[in-house]
Amino acid sequence: MGLRLFGIDRLRDGQLDIILTALRGESLLAVLPTGAGKSLCFQLPAVLKQRHSLVVSPLKALMSDQVSSLFNRGVPALFINGDLSPEERTIRYELLESGL
Repeated sequence: MGLRLFGIDRLRDGQLDIILTALRGESLLAVLPTGAGKSLCFQLPAVLKQRHSLVVSPLKALMSDQVSSLFNRGVPALFINGDLSPEERTIRYELLESGL
């Protein structure tokens, strides 16, 4: 499982360093322009390590799109934002605590 899961053949400039840093378990802040492949930088390490990845994003529509895309690839994912009811947020936090 890896790049093929995400439908790509190679990494873009700058992605490898970010992915390797994440795989080492180091904290990082990656600021890249739109379309530079930020999503892969946090999704691939999470898939390879079979661990959770926490992404903080101000873009609610992107959260939904990312989760849908991951589900379509068979990768469990969820988002939590202020649009969810308190009950739904509680369910999602419980899913995270149980390992999803």
